[in-house]
Amino acid sequence: MSYTGKHVGFIGGGQLARMAIYRTKKLGLRFSALDPDPFCGVAGLVDRLIVGSLHDPAKLRELARGVDVMTYDIEHVGVDALIELEAEGFEIHPSPRLLAAVQDKLIQKNLFQE
Repeated sequence: MSYTGKHVGFIGGGQLARMAIYRTKKLGLRFSALDPDPFCGVAGLVDRLIVGSLHDPAKLRELARGVDVMTYDIEHVGVDALIELEAEGFEIHPSPRLLAAVQDKLIQKNLFQE
């Protein structure tokens, strides 16, 4: 499978995103990120940096429109907006529904018990 030309969007530009981008850029992937800090960890590595809140539905949509797939660097993001984007057909991994469970410790505990 060729990854050349695929565009990955990271919600958050921290350490996890930085390590992933640094190690996979040689595969021909392109990267964008959304982060509130214009000097975040991936600022010098991504093809496009969107500066804004990780909870801003408009910024999340802006990121989604410019990439083939989105993922996140941090669990504290606007999960409701991501669920809506996924329902519209945008590819997001892991699923925002899983992220919603991770954000709610009671749901997480119940899922684990099941």
